Amino acid sequence: MTAPLKIGILFNVTEKSALLLKGVRRRHPGAQVVAVVSERMSLTPEDMAGADELLRLELSPVRLLFRGTLFSVAERLREQGFDLFVLRFGTLKLRLLAALVAPARCELWLIGGIIAPVNATGLFPTAREYFRCWLAGRKTVFSARCSACFQRVRPYSQRK
Repeated sequence: MTAPLKIGILFNVTEKSALLLKGVRRRHPGAQVVAVVSERMSLTPEDMAGADELLRLELSPVRLLFRGTLFSVAERLREQGFDLFVLRFGTLKLRLLAALVAPARCELWLIGGIIAPVNATGLFPTAREYFRCWLAGRKTVFSARCSACFQRVRPYSQRK
């Protein structure tokens, strides 16, 4: 018999936490779900009703660096042995934290049911992937803006 899948979900806001936990339960019914939340968050019991375990930690990288506890928090999360680590937002600091945790698999769950794999194999590959995607997005926006601003306007008589 195989052990159940252990899923860690990193929450930085709990606005839609019930829906996210419901989606995780639907996708992975027998999994053990650990909700990782900031210790400064005020939670009601209904916020994390679908989680098997609640892990309260300081998650701000700046505070962790100033206190000198970044690597001890990452080690505590790494000891959990997550098979899947779910990020709610694709910010660089959350991706780097996921890289320090080193789960077997990491996914970014976006609004609208979009699930994207995240490279969490190390700090440098994670940062490289983030900035590559960031740059590709900026190029797309710049291209669309240039296309809209500098498109040649033809007289009405020449339009088909």
